[in-house]
Amino acid sequence: MKRWRDREDSLELDLTPMLDVVFILLIFFIITASFTENRSIQLERPTSSTAEKQDKRDSFSLYVTADSRYILNGEDIQLSSIHLYAKSFYLKNSDGSAIIHIDSTVSTGGLVDIMDEIRKGGIKEIAISTESGA
Repeated sequence: MKRWRDREDSLELDLTPMLDVVFILLIFFIITASFTENRSIQLERPTSSTAEKQDKRDSFSLYVTADSRYILNGEDIQLSSIHLYAKSFYLKNSDGSAIIHIDSTVSTGGLVDIMDEIRKGGIKEIAISTESGA
């Protein structure tokens, strides 16, 4: 009988395996975080000597690359779908605006098409991002 009583008195919880798992997970996340790809969009924006800094307000940014790819919220989007996003944005922010970051090699006709799609969604204020050329 004495043996069973000794076992009950010496009940302990060993945390060593749990700490090992935590450290392994920590190492895993550190290593995988260093391998994530930092995606950036290379644009050669047009220059303007009269460019003005815009006030901070609710707006969304649309990026248009030299090869006419449309990027919204980090994802490629079709030109015909831009008005749908603009519409949903307008319903949440009726005084919101759109900022177009467009490569200088994109044609003026392409810019007009983009602006038309944004206006179809209800957004009336559209800004074009440029480089300061002063």
